[in-house]
Amino acid sequence: MKRILVYVQHLLGVGHLHRTALITSALARSGFSVTVINGGVPQTSVDFGPVDILQLDPIKTDAGFKALYDKDGAVIDDSFKKSRKNLLIKAVNQIKPDFVLVETYPFGRRQMRFELLPLLEHLKHGLEYRPLVASSIRDVIQPKSNPGRCQEIIAIVDSYFDYIFVHGDESFIAFEQTFPEATNFKEKIIYSGYVVKQLKNEPSGRREENKVLVSAGGGAVGEQIYSTVIDASTSRPGKQYNWHVLVGNNFSGAQFNKLRQSRHAQLIIERNRDDFLQLLSRCCMSISQAGYNTMMDLVVTNTPALVVPFEGVAEREQLIRAKVFEQHGMVKIIREKNLDSTSLLQAMTELSRHREPQIEIKYDGAQRMVEIIKQKMPI
Repeated sequence: MKRILVYVQHLLGVGHLHRTALITSALARSGFSVTVINGGVPQTSVDFGPVDILQLDPIKTDAGFKALYDKDGAVIDDSFKKSRKNLLIKAVNQIKPDFVLVETYPFGRRQMRFELLPLLEHLKHGLEYRPLVASSIRDVIQPKSNPGRCQEIIAIVDSYFDYIFVHGDESFIAFEQTFPEATNFKEKIIYSGYVVKQLKNEPSGRREENKVLVSAGGGAVGEQIYSTVIDASTSRPGKQYNWHVLVGNNFSGAQFNKLRQSRHAQLIIERNRDDFLQLLSRCCMSISQAGYNTMMDLVVTNTPALVVPFEGVAEREQLIRAKVFEQHGMVKIIREKNLDSTSLLQAMTELSRHREPQIEIKYDGAQRMVEIIKQKMPI
């Protein structure tokens, strides 16, 4: 049985985990022996499938991405970094993987290079054989403004990576749109198609009139959406809707309890639910951010959507993706800087009147990953 090692590190949101979990589940159920190394805070809501899981001492960050913290909120030190690096090398020596999939790096997660560069060097020179190594990245990455950073990425790809799996559709969003320098290693890029969670059952019945589903992924940076929706729900035009707010587990218990004090007859506030896709397929409208997984859920359910792309600390990834979807009639955008209860309700009215989605994209990414890796795996 061929062995696959998957490294995933989420720092703020949980989108990377969910996408990776869909891939690992497909790989494991197709007959591979899969080990997942999780470097972030464990998430009980994420099912990686029938795999082995190695949980590292968790690392997280905040919306500013300025520092790395341990599970208790203390800034990690050199001793912490050395311990994680050594554990990664030890895991490789024990597992002896045939194929290694590294999520995001080197196109992101640069803060983790203290352990990833030694890991890649060990995979290249420290074993008696050379496993295949691939990067697993989203359709859109945060554009790089520093030419030196781009050259660093190119050098790392050239030295250590056999393949770059882009979980998107080249005919919809080409990777070069956000990383033009990808032309330097175009022969290594493989588009898997979008990785999506499929509805277990077809939606039953019609959409619930005036039911609005509100979400913000893991919730770490969702407070502005939550508070704006609460304000809108108490206004005269807002009372024509029934609001269902789902709050991610990265939104603290104290914050969540404070939100729940705002509940009223037309406003439900609860934690994220496992049946999110079913809820999304039955609502008349969705309000959310524009992360990869959320946008894919909107595609699968064909739900009218108002999106507020996360733009903290010059972040552009969600906005870039959302603009492409808006061009195809799938969503309507409100910028964070323009979001208040008045603009929200106005945009909702406009969305309900004008929506002509024109989108055809490949979204069999998880199963396609199985097929590609089987083709690439040495006999």
